[in-house]
Amino acid sequence: MISLGLIGLFILFQLPLLAIYVGLAAAPLVVLYPLAKRVTWFPQFVLGLTFSWGVFLGWVAVTGTLPDQSLMLIYAGCAAWVFGYDTIYAIQDMQDDRIVGVKSSALALAHNIKAGVGSAYFLAIGLIAAGLLGFDHQPIAAAWFGLAGMAVHLGHQIWRLRVDDAVLALALFKSNRNAGLLLVAGLVLDRLLAN
Repeated sequence: MISLGLIGLFILFQLPLLAIYVGLAAAPLVVLYPLAKRVTWFPQFVLGLTFSWGVFLGWVAVTGTLPDQSLMLIYAGCAAWVFGYDTIYAIQDMQDDRIVGVKSSALALAHNIKAGVGSAYFLAIGLIAAGLLGFDHQPIAAAWFGLAGMAVHLGHQIWRLRVDDAVLALALFKSNRNAGLLLVAGLVLDRLLAN
């Protein structure tokens, strides 16, 4: 863990000074997440805020400016997405979490898990779309196709999701890689075609 932390710190210090400050600002969230499992039923929310910090860091590293409102919306959308997929992941740990007294959104939502994850995914797509609309550069069709592909993929996850199937939960969790790839492919294609 110390080695990985040092590698991450080395990478961070290769970035511009403002990006270093933004990266270090995530430290409280990194510390809070393990503690959140003891005090809230929704530690996945804290994880979403932590994992999604890369939206800010990437923006600052590339542009040298602090994020604007559109990036804040995309950050919030990414946090909602992480909340959804980590809730799916937490299905695998429900029995163990009950035994050791650790809280999770999967336990809190229980038989309402489809509605909870579905709401998080719906919010994620809506916030990311609102963020894209706020850019000075208006995205062209490729970006919207990427976001639509992501939305369909997330909808398919909800349709298949079952609170009593840990094996399926792991497969659905892992499939979020594909959801992200659909969005990124659309965004990259958008930038390539716009130039």
